[in-house]
Amino acid sequence: MAALAGLPRLWHRIANTLSAELRRLPAEKARRRRERYRRLYDGAKLVAVSDGVARDLREGLGLDRTQIVRIYNPLDVDALRELAQAPQPEIPDRPYVIHVGRFAGQKRHDLLLDAWQRVRADMILVLLTQPEPALQAMIAERGLNDRVLIAGFQPNPYPWIARAQLLVLSSDHEGMPNVILEAAALHTPVVSTDCPSGPREILGGACPECLVPMNDATALAEAIESALQRRPAIENVDLSAFHAASVAQAYERLATAGDGGMV
Repeated sequence: MAALAGLPRLWHRIANTLSAELRRLPAEKARRRRERYRRLYDGAKLVAVSDGVARDLREGLGLDRTQIVRIYNPLDVDALRELAQAPQPEIPDRPYVIHVGRFAGQKRHDLLLDAWQRVRADMILVLLTQPEPALQAMIAERGLNDRVLIAGFQPNPYPWIARAQLLVLSSDHEGMPNVILEAAALHTPVVSTDCPSGPREILGGACPECLVPMNDATALAEAIESALQRRPAIENVDLSAFHAASVAQAYERLATAGDGGMV
């Protein structure tokens, strides 16, 4: 219709695993929202940020694969590494593990802190997130005030990530977690829940030991301790598909294609 009217073709970018979001809702609310998504996206052209998100759109919402194109988020590795060299006097002098992400249910700070209780390494956990009272209460309830630093959101988080011993992602769902890509580009080892979607696409081939089951604090703690003792080979992660030039080419192909399909 847009083409017939002489209008540009509109593509919707889907950046999260929608069915996983729905599972967090009460049943009736989830049903209504699923129907709303189906009506909104029925026949629409969609850019999914990962293969997992694309699969979820097909299987979770019943959309046709010809509607969907997978194009990764762009990663400017050179710029990121340059930013990581910037002085940052607030970074702790002692070794630390880092988590980056807003304070929200899907990020599972509760799971992360439960795991950190079990970790015996002589270092601190740095959280780049807002110092919400609920988060501070979680830390205090677990007796972790001396082992956790809430550093707030940082305009330039890359020096923090680059100097960390390990980055941990504890989420229940994502779309394509850029922070894992950024850590890999900075050669900072990663441990992540094997959540939908993205971590397995990034780490599964080169670093399967970096992935742990979801909602398992013991497994997460064991993986953290193992990674701190035997550094995973994060340098083996292939980032070429995420480079900005590759992503730009994918969008150029999309702009000149007909009805599209998977890229």
